[in-house]
Amino acid sequence: MCRKLGRRVLIDYGTYIRYPHKVIIGDDVAINRGCNFFPSFLDRESLIILKDRVVLGPQVTLYGAGQSPRERDLPDVAATITVESDVYIGGNSVVRYGVTIGEGAVVAAGSVVVKDVAPWTIVGGAPAKFISNRVIERT
Repeated sequence: MCRKLGRRVLIDYGTYIRYPHKVIIGDDVAINRGCNFFPSFLDRESLIILKDRVVLGPQVTLYGAGQSPRERDLPDVAATITVESDVYIGGNSVVRYGVTIGEGAVVAAGSVVVKDVAPWTIVGGAPAKFISNRVIERT
C-alpha cells in the first residue's frame, strides 16, 4: 500500500495512514500504536518519509498539510516531512509539514515540531526547542 515499505517494519494496531501511496518507510522502522500519517492530498510532490531505524512512540501524528495562518483564502499549505535515519520521536508528539528531523535526533514526548531539527540533537516542548546534543556512549 505504501509507496515504499522497507523490511522488518512494525506497524502497531490503531495506526492510521491517509493516502499510503504518499508514504515511504525504510528498513527496521517501528511505528507504535495509534500513530497518524496525514500527507497532503492536493500537493502531488509532498510525501511523508521515514528513513531506516526510525522509532515513533505511541500517538505520534505527522501532518503533511495545513492551512496558512496568514492567508484566509489560499488553499492548503503542504510540504514533505522527512525523518532521517536513527531518529526517535516520543509519544504524543506532532510534526508539521515541511520539517526535516536530522539523523540521530530525539524528539521528547509531547513535543510539537514546527521547524527542522539538527542531526544528533535532543529537542522538546511546544514548540520544540533544542535541549542538548545527543551523545552515544560506546561500550
